[in-house]
Amino acid sequence: TLETTLLRVHRHHRAQTRDVDLAPGGSWMAVSSPDRSVSLWPTAVDGRHQVNPVVLAGLPDYPYASAVHPSGGWLVTTDPGFQVWRVNGTKLAAGQTARRTITPLGSPSRLESNVLAARFIDPQIAQLVTGSGAVYQLDSRRPAVLKNLRPGKMDAYESGAPKASVSAAAFVGSRVALGHTDGQLSTFSVNDPSSSSQIKAHQVGVHALAAASTACVLSGGMAGEARAWSLAGEPTPLASPGLANDG
Repeated sequence: TLETTLLRVHRHHRAQTRDVDLAPGGSWMAVSSPDRSVSLWPTAVDGRHQVNPVVLAGLPDYPYASAVHPSGGWLVTTDPGFQVWRVNGTKLAAGQTARRTITPLGSPSRLESNVLAARFIDPQIAQLVTGSGAVYQLDSRRPAVLKNLRPGKMDAYESGAPKASVSAAAFVGSRVALGHTDGQLSTFSVNDPSSSSQIKAHQVGVHALAAASTACVLSGGMAGEARAWSLAGEPTPLASPGLANDG
């Protein structure tokens, strides 16, 4: 059996946790919540001592996701738009909770739909995917300048079924995976957005997606099941004794 040890419990938010993103090296993490705040926690502080977070409160809307820069010095938070922040990761990792450990760069930017996933692809460039299926690219040094890599469309896959909205998204290597409210999983290449494919992943909606590797994505269904998919070509289910089947 798998042995686990609870190291620490962090409590701050008044609503559920939507997203958790760990800084490189694991020294701090960002936790997003529908209570319109993101809390930043040191992870290496002695568990016997009280730890308080740095809180980004009063955000314009529900923060869906976040992405930490490879150096740990930048953070992107997302809602129906995005905000880039400069982070003093050394102070944050040491448990210093002064608000000056993180400062916003420019003003929040709004997009046509909620930003469901974000990532840094190199020390300066971040990519965002929205609930319309659009993909944007930005330079963290000039966050007001956006490049649209793929236009958005609410029905991000073509089928004879009624239009279904995008309920989850994840970057998986060079591809983007989108989960839909009707259980479809669609994918496309960031470098060639026209090359898309889809598969019926769940009987009901897809609630969550996470990259397991550069060619594998995990999907969570609204009926409580989880499945693994290979994206080496068309989406293909992977057999796994630890994943439930919802029929």
